[in-house]
Amino acid sequence: MKKFLLFAFLVFLVAGCAEDTTNNSTTEGQTSQEQLNKVDDAFTNEYKKYVKQDDLSTAYTGEFSAQSETNIKSLLQNITGRGKMPAQAGIGEINETVVASALAKSMAESLVKATTEPNAQALVKYTTLDTDANKFMSTVLGGFMGGATGAKILETGKLYQANQKAIAMLVASHTALFQAANETVNEEGTVNLAYLYSSLTGYFTMLQITALPTDEATVKKIAQAVYDHCKDVDAQAANNLSVYNKDTTTFTVMPILTCGKTQGGMPSGDAMTHLTNFMNSVGKAIDPNYQFSMGGRP
Repeated sequence: MKKFLLFAFLVFLVAGCAEDTTNNSTTEGQTSQEQLNKVDDAFTNEYKKYVKQDDLSTAYTGEFSAQSETNIKSLLQNITGRGKMPAQAGIGEINETVVASALAKSMAESLVKATTEPNAQALVKYTTLDTDANKFMSTVLGGFMGGATGAKILETGKLYQANQKAIAMLVASHTALFQAANETVNEEGTVNLAYLYSSLTGYFTMLQITALPTDEATVKKIAQAVYDHCKDVDAQAANNLSVYNKDTTTFTVMPILTCGKTQGGMPSGDAMTHLTNFMNSVGKAIDPNYQFSMGGRP
């Protein structure tokens, strides 16, 4: 029973849940075109790292045509209400560049893994991207509306979108902690931090918080708790700068939570202890009375 509850928690933690989430993003529809262009570029730059050859076993390493980049941008534009997809079927406006990057990573990884959904997997093939915009749009609709992968991407995107202001603040606060220690977070590290906090939004809903807090004091407490996690662990396994300053395609969340004791699967032993410590330290940053139990919040 305990293994089942833990597994359910981990699925919830990494995948997230978009239901009953209060939107704390900036006011939709008031974002400048210049900022939206930056958001599109951030999404495109991250998404391109996952594009494959037609056999899907090897990465695409050639040049990206202007048309292929336009089509990648249209992926984001359509699910955020700026394209031809019905707005009600999308996730709402993304106006934070770091969240756009995190969404691109999450989306592309889901599409690559959609081995039983060829329409979804097609969206990471270069030949699919390098085609006429109308033809590509048909593929987008097929990929998003024809299976579980598209639904999961939209569900995750809604959660990211609703919490994007808090995510951006947490990334900035965590970065400031590294800077105070005379350490520099590089571009990949910034994306990885954004992906970490975006992925953790599901965990915060388990604390019965329907949106990440955006008051500066609480944001700093959360970032400090995550930054301090693993301090008592060997430096090679600890949550230090090298954990973040790495290729974004190799970054995963679980090693952060378990202090490098597991790369995935079911944590046990020391890994479970570190995971429990993480849940309690972050939970108490929001609610001093929080105490983790196997079934979630007492």
